[in-house]
Amino acid sequence: MDPIAHLILATAAFLITHFSASTKVRARLVAWLGERLYRGLYSLVALITLGWMIWAFVHAPVQPLWNGWRYLPAVAMPFSMILLVAGYLSLNSTMWMQTRGVKSAEPARGVL
Repeated sequence: MDPIAHLILATAAFLITHFSASTKVRARLVAWLGERLYRGLYSLVALITLGWMIWAFVHAPVQPLWNGWRYLPAVAMPFSMILLVAGYLSLNSTMWMQTRGVKSAEPARGVL
């Protein structure tokens, strides 16, 4: 099998197992297996698919992506940190323990 196809398949399996935990399938499995057994099996499947994905990544061919753009992340990161700090410092009614902001006249301001 092509190494890139192997990596795509491993990543898809990892994501599908994680997305399935937020569907009705989880409730059915918990009812059938019990909470403890479900969590144990889910953890085992998550570790197996993560290991498979790491193994496939290690064996995939190297593809240089940045070529002449090597310094783009170093230039963009300070701007992203400024936006991150601005987001945390502004009033955000969706953050944890911020329900008092919903009751104010202006519930959401700043960078959200």
